Amino acid sequence: MDGAVESSLVHYGKSTSFFLDKMLERGPGYISAAVLYENLVVESRQDPSKNPHGMPLVSLYPVEGTFWSDHPYAVVDAPQTGAKEREAAALFLSFLKARPQQESALQYGFRPADPSVPMGAPLDAAHGVDPKEPQTLLNVPDGPTLEAVLALWQRTKKTSDVILVFDKSGSMRGEPLAQAKVGATSFLRSLGDRDTASIGFFDNRVMPVTDAFPLSTGRTGLEERITGVVAGGGTALYDAVLTAWEEAQRRAAAEPGRIHAVLVLTDGNDENSARTLDQVRAALAKQAESGAQPVRVFTIAYGAGADPRVLAGIAEAGGGATASGDASNIDALFRDMAAFF
Repeated sequence: MDGAVESSLVHYGKSTSFFLDKMLERGPGYISAAVLYENLVVESRQDPSKNPHGMPLVSLYPVEGTFWSDHPYAVVDAPQTGAKEREAAALFLSFLKARPQQESALQYGFRPADPSVPMGAPLDAAHGVDPKEPQTLLNVPDGPTLEAVLALWQRTKKTSDVILVFDKSGSMRGEPLAQAKVGATSFLRSLGDRDTASIGFFDNRVMPVTDAFPLSTGRTGLEERITGVVAGGGTALYDAVLTAWEEAQRRAAAEPGRIHAVLVLTDGNDENSARTLDQVRAALAKQAESGAQPVRVFTIAYGAGADPRVLAGIAEAGGGATASGDASNIDALFRDMAAFF
């Protein structure tokens, strides 16, 4: 049963709000159900701008029960935490738990922590919520049980095959390339041993995509390829995207049980491609119409020279996500992208 649920997934993600946003933007053809916080369902009904297609979301509650979302309030036990700090923390906690604040939580779609505060709008059917649910509240498991659950998920999660499209053009020379190498290496280390990955470098030419290496044995070799790359040349971004995407399509047809994706990193605008942006977007959009095994395209706009709008458009057509950053946060961006796989 666990494997059946996992195999139906489109891809993973870094937050519940990401899935909500994409569900509302792209509709049930992209994703029809997701695990969300209840307040996000309420927000989607309260603010029409967040729901451009007017698709009403409804909360479904597991018959087995569910957990309260627990955000503990804690006072840091540190040398700088003295008597005054502890007193202030206690006063602030009392303020938060007081009835006026508990009642005000309702308007944001949160249930009061104080059970004596009556439920009311917007926690109602008009906002996709059943205030009588859940019928059963589950206790948070102990540490060993949580570790066992995570281990089970690693064994049953849907595996991925990711092609990393890496810009090695001359504008990447120096610190940008050095930090991009760190980020790409971190990305590979964030993927599971059961996943496979490959790399396609490009400058004004598009280098062949490497074979798909199982990361259980091939991670070191891929990292060495990244470490050894040297910057130079122009930027054939569009050709590189379509070359990798076409290869990913072939792999998806051969292995439909995996998440197949292309992750593109570039720091500049296209200068040397034979194909155009319109051709890239048209090819990616046609995939959805054909009903073929989907290959998701994710993009990272790296540095001031990249055009975030172009890369966002490619990711949107490819059913993926986009991010923007520079040398100061590229490692974190790569790790965020790894959460999708």
